[in-house]
Amino acid sequence: MKKIFLLCAVAGLIAGSIGVYAEEPDLLITDFEKHPNALGGEMGLYGAGEPDWKNKTQPYSWYYTPEVKGYKKENIISGQQSFRLVNGNGPISNVGWASFGMDMGPVTGPEAMPVKIRPLDVSGYKYLSFWAKGEKGGEKLRVIFRDASATTYMPEHLYDIKEPLTVEWKRIVIPLNEIEGVDFKNLVHIGISFGEDIGNKLGTIIYLDDFAFTNYISLQ
Repeated sequence: MKKIFLLCAVAGLIAGSIGVYAEEPDLLITDFEKHPNALGGEMGLYGAGEPDWKNKTQPYSWYYTPEVKGYKKENIISGQQSFRLVNGNGPISNVGWASFGMDMGPVTGPEAMPVKIRPLDVSGYKYLSFWAKGEKGGEKLRVIFRDASATTYMPEHLYDIKEPLTVEWKRIVIPLNEIEGVDFKNLVHIGISFGEDIGNKLGTIIYLDDFAFTNYISLQ
C-alpha cells in the first residue's frame, strides 16, 4: 500500500509540474512568416530605417523573403522568412537614428497620440528571446520597451545588447526583471534601435528572427 501511495504521489507531482509548465508556454510575437505579427500587432520602421519602396535594387528594411534580390537561406533561422534591418538606403538617411517597432496587439485607438494598442500581459514570463545576426559582424542592437501608460512614443526603457553581433545566428535572451519602469502587465510595444546613435554606420545590415516571451533559456 505504501508503494502504491508513493507512486501516486510522484505521479501527481510530475503531472502538477507539467500542468504548471503548460500554463506558460512560449508566447510567439513573430517569426516573420506573415503580417501582422502573431499578436495581431503592426510592425514599422522609422528614421534611417525607413525603406525606400521606390528602389528595391538595393538592400532595404522589411521582411526578408525568397522574392528579395540576393536572398540566401543562411539569413533565415527558421521557416522561409526573417526580417532585415538596413541603416540608411531610405528616403531619410541623415537623421542619425533608426528603429524597428512591433506592437503587442492590434490598434484600438487610431486617433490617439500615441496610438492606443491593446496591451499584453507578459508578467508570467521571465525573458524576451529572439535571434539576430549581422551581415559583417560587429553590429550593435538596443531593445526598447513601452507600456500602456506612455504619453509619447519615446521608449520607457532602453536595453543595450552588450556583445556585438557576428555573422552567425545568436539567440538574444533578455531577463525582464532587468527592465525597470515598464509595466509588463500592460505592454504595448517592443522595438529595436539600430542606427548611428548606437554605433552602426550607414549601410549596416542586421537580420532578426523568432521573437518570443519565454521561461526557457537554454541557448542550444
